Amino acid sequence: GWTAKPADGKQLQQYPVMRADYVLRAIPLKAGDHRIRLEYTPVSFTVGKWISLVAWLAFAVATSVCLVHRRASPGTPSGAAAKRPGRP
Repeated sequence: GWTAKPADGKQLQQYPVMRADYVLRAIPLKAGDHRIRLEYTPVSFTVGKWISLVAWLAFAVATSVCLVHRRASPGTPSGAAAKRPGRP
């Protein structure tokens, strides 16, 4: 969801972000000048990012295994370059 942090980044403090008037957001602050940075990171984006990362890693591992297996067994024909029995 929503997070609010100081814009200068020097403070490690995070401010609570509350709902206001159904669609707006409110941040309770003390009186004075403040520079706040609002960030929105939905949970679905984070979950999707991790699922995509795992899928890419699985694809890379599967491709590597297939390539290593193909090189390890030189006697097996591969695709159109394979020779037919009885032909030179």
